[in-house]
Amino acid sequence: MASHTNATGPGLHFLGSALGDQLVTLFIGNKRRKFVVHKSLLHEDFFNKIFAAGASHGNTMHLPEEDPDAFSLFVDWIYRSNVPTSNDNARLHLRNLLGLYVLADKMSLSTLKDKVIDVVQETCSSNHLLDFIVEESFVAKAISILPLESQMYDFISWWLAYHIVSKAIEDHDIFDQGY
Repeated sequence: MASHTNATGPGLHFLGSALGDQLVTLFIGNKRRKFVVHKSLLHEDFFNKIFAAGASHGNTMHLPEEDPDAFSLFVDWIYRSNVPTSNDNARLHLRNLLGLYVLADKMSLSTLKDKVIDVVQETCSSNHLLDFIVEESFVAKAISILPLESQMYDFISWWLAYHIVSKAIEDHDIFDQGY
């Protein structure tokens, strides 16, 4: 039987040993949806502040203000380095992606924020939902939770402006009138 130490070279690490054996139980949202994750995968700055602030008991913490569905996407990302592009309900998935973006912003995870924007664009394109992100309910949700200076806010604002101008051109045949 081959030894794992012989198989590892400089810079080569196995996932199992990198994860460690310390688990954290997180209760997310008001209904306290339970997640058990490896502590080594959690963003240290963000979660250490929570542990230090006393919002935890041992290896258990409750984050009532976080969205459980968005946090589920976060767990996917920390374990798989992947954010799914769609699911059975792409409209609901887009709303959850907004929550994931906000969570990534709180944690200062710029790589995840960039990935979420990419996935929003992919999900909208592949499900023909580009018009959905300009619907009043989606825009209202985005405005209520996104930081004003965020790239996601800029993206939604740009798409909304583009949609309004395109609709105005279409409705008034501006080009046919010589303008």
